[in-house]
Amino acid sequence: MRCARVALVVFGLGLGALIWLADTGQERWLFRLARLIPGGDKSGHFLLFGLLGFLVNLVLLGSVVRCGRLGILVGSAIVAMLAVAEHISVQ
Repeated sequence: MRCARVALVVFGLGLGALIWLADTGQERWLFRLARLIPGGDKSGHFLLFGLLGFLVNLVLLGSVVRCGRLGILVGSAIVAMLAVAEHISVQ
């Protein structure tokens, strides 16, 4: 479990740095590569936020909140809210 927490912190810091670079308009090779690949931006978001969701759910031991018969992973809900907030903050 400790490894998962360390991985989450390291990945979260790296993702935060990427978001900061993108929001401040600082060009890096990774952003140029994403623009060269068709759908690179979308697939990059999918991979980054998917891995973040996986790590958060792993650390939270797959905690589920029930909404009627629907079960929602708490980690996935947290990452979804963070992703929406990040995308709104850019506007």
